[in-house]
Amino acid sequence: MVLHLYLIKTKGLFKRCSALHTGLLLLLFAGGVRAQTPLVYPPLSVGTRIAPAWFGPNAFAVPELLDAAASGNLRAELAGSGAFGYAGDRTATLHGCIRLPLFTDRAALVVEMPVMEWWRNTDRRMQECRLTDERGRSGHGAGDVYVSTEIVVLRERPKVPGIALRAALRTASGGNYDLARYYDSPGYWFDLGLGKTFRLPADFRLRIAATAGFLCWQTDNGRQNDAVMYGARLQAGWRRIVLTADYAGYAGWEKEGDRPMVLRIRLGGRAGDLGKTGEWEPFATYQWGIVDSPWHELRLGIAWHFDVLGAAKTRMQTVQKR
Repeated sequence: MVLHLYLIKTKGLFKRCSALHTGLLLLLFAGGVRAQTPLVYPPLSVGTRIAPAWFGPNAFAVPELLDAAASGNLRAELAGSGAFGYAGDRTATLHGCIRLPLFTDRAALVVEMPVMEWWRNTDRRMQECRLTDERGRSGHGAGDVYVSTEIVVLRERPKVPGIALRAALRTASGGNYDLARYYDSPGYWFDLGLGKTFRLPADFRLRIAATAGFLCWQTDNGRQNDAVMYGARLQAGWRRIVLTADYAGYAGWEKEGDRPMVLRIRLGGRAGDLGKTGEWEPFATYQWGIVDSPWHELRLGIAWHFDVLGAAKTRMQTVQKR
């Protein structure tokens, strides 16, 4: 009888031990399987190819140069551009931009975007971008929205240049990531700009400006590409006609298609009354992609400038007199 009870207890203990052993084996096996399938992050030496050279011309274009000029004018701009790729690809884009002073001529909010683009790729460009989907050969789509704040920290003086700061954000609202048009990821930049105008005889003027900053965008697996921004401007003006030449770009750390460098030449002329009906400025811009921006781009547009702060001040003075 005692032996029988002992065997029953021993058998129960064996069952418990067997269950425990089986559980441990399953846990170890699961751990082994997990160890065999880790999350893999590409080494930093491997480029992500999420960079300007492998996407459309509006994916993350080199930002406009910040020249530290204080302005209380409202500016609304509408333009159309044609980008002619070195690989034979073509992109037509409708651009929109608005600059709104924030109650002073030393701060402004700027919102801009490629409203819509239409593109057509060649076999060579498809191979460069590693596109196998035939939908990437041609199509159209809306772009990302850029929102920035510009602040003039120091006004320009006779012997001191103006200094301005800018903080900008690029949304991930653009589509067609799988067709190599937009990144489908956010980006931002901060830069510092300096500018000085020199008055010359006969209504001529010359302005020199430069900018430097930090630019960044998300790539893959939570990584981001950090870049150094740079730019220089030489601007000549006579009365209401202005000719501007910019050399600008940014340099990412991956060193594979992420170091766009461009030369921009812009010619514009104003007409109208800034304080009453506003000034209209037709303009033309040519951009040459020197490195990692494989396009020639021609842009034609019109901008409307209005002294919104001056008009508000005049209106307030009129009300006070009454």
